Amino acid sequence: HLVANSETLNHFGIKGLTTAKQRQAVQHAIGRLFGMQKDTGGFGLWSDRSPEEYWLTVYVTDFLMQAHLAGYSLPRQGLERAITRVSEYLKGTAFIHSPYSSTGYDEYAFSIRSYAALVLSRTRVATLGSMRSLLKQDLHGVPGLSLVQLGLALNAQGDSRLGRRALRSGIDRLLEARTPSAQYGSRVRDLAMSLQLILGSQ
Repeated sequence: HLVANSETLNHFGIKGLTTAKQRQAVQHAIGRLFGMQKDTGGFGLWSDRSPEEYWLTVYVTDFLMQAHLAGYSLPRQGLERAITRVSEYLKGTAFIHSPYSSTGYDEYAFSIRSYAALVLSRTRVATLGSMRSLLKQDLHGVPGLSLVQLGLALNAQGDSRLGRRALRSGIDRLLEARTPSAQYGSRVRDLAMSLQLILGSQ
């Protein structure tokens, strides 16, 4: 709903909600999401009593930051706690572990931290040191989307040399047809999202 406003829907001939009802639906969703925020600042999958979901915490924070920029009403303290938690992911000060990851802890953590870098780079909260340290890890098996996200984050923070390097590696990896299994995605999703992110950064 942040993107699919009435003007966009009309352009493609899609009958949807009025702008007022769309905003009402988004505002309701924002309230529902904060009802799932944990004391850590992260988010549970079903409620605030669910285990913290790391990748989804970054995803939700991404949405909330975009909603804030779009003029929606958000509890300031809740948003700041979410951003702080995502910052801890990037810095490596928060323990990240997923029993659902079949690709291994390092790859799962890399995906979360690279996504966190991209989200935080939009508000200049991300630190170059934390992002550069990610590229020093063993990148074997790291999803291409994660490298694209990290490359764009590095570019946004002023390190175009490493940013281009990460982007090239990410695009090459996306074309290898490797399907990630622990980042809520598929090859089609990763290709589409990478293209959208790259075009949106121009």
